[in-house]
Amino acid sequence: MLAARASDDGALADAATGQSEGGVRWAAFRQGLVTNVLNPKSIVFLVALLPQFLTDRSTWADKSVLGAVTVLMVFVWFCAVSLAVGAFQRVFRRPGARRALNIATGLVLIALALVIVLTG
Repeated sequence: MLAARASDDGALADAATGQSEGGVRWAAFRQGLVTNVLNPKSIVFLVALLPQFLTDRSTWADKSVLGAVTVLMVFVWFCAVSLAVGAFQRVFRRPGARRALNIATGLVLIALALVIVLTG
């Protein structure tokens, strides 16, 4: 992130591929869905977290409701994040803002790494 190419202008994929806005949105939705469904960290997190809310007497209906509520909450969260990013889309497209975001993110990751190294 700190070493991002200076020539990276942050152009969107739809400009390069010539896809329609709806096609780009559908492709982005599919990519995000597949990425999150196949993410092993989220699977491990859910396997570790969800059983705490179930008892030995929990029925399949209880488990189904818990799973549906979890999926709904994750869906709502990602919708909120995508709407927030969409609202700031013009800001994120500016090269200066993109560079500042990359630098800030890189510095946070370096700081976290230093904390881990120095406390371990």
